[in-house]
Amino acid sequence: DIGVYGSGASPANMAFITQRNNAPIAIYTNNTESMRILGNGSVGIATTSPFGKLTVNGTSATMPTIVAYGYSSQTSPLLFMASTTGTATSTAFIVDANGKVGVGTTTPGQELSVQGSGYISNDLYIRGNIRANRNIVMAGAPTPSTVGDIVIASSKFLRFGNGVNNSFAASISTQSNSSLLISAVGDGGGNT
Repeated sequence: DIGVYGSGASPANMAFITQRNNAPIAIYTNNTESMRILGNGSVGIATTSPFGKLTVNGTSATMPTIVAYGYSSQTSPLLFMASTTGTATSTAFIVDANGKVGVGTTTPGQELSVQGSGYISNDLYIRGNIRANRNIVMAGAPTPSTVGDIVIASSKFLRFGNGVNNSFAASISTQSNSSLLISAVGDGGGNT
């Protein structure tokens, strides 16, 4: 029992599509169901059983499932997700107008900014430098309980210091001619 009618309620002349029974509303295109609204308000696109408030089911291997375009010269975020507990709302995930991704922050300063801890269960490959303003601790994860290893690939270095003019405080290498090198601030040990 679906009704379509207008109303003088605010906003004026707003139209309603109603399903008076606790049953879904299905929208068909080309004799195929394209969208369904369940009795609880959950919406499914290309699915008859949405498991969230909005569920989108991809139907093509060559077509994107969801595409969102920003407005020209847009300054507000492209995507914003927040978690709410009571009256407090906190940002969970954001993609700003420049495409920078923030987790737990509304102002990502880099391409990826995470406010809080992170856990990576497999390898992390980095082609650039690792910069830290606090300690780098090698320990068991996710609960630090055992000391981990620092693995140096063949012909690579682990260096400590400012690196200006190669004046490293310490350099550990897998090269045959430099197992341990201390320079700039002290004597060396090992193969130098």
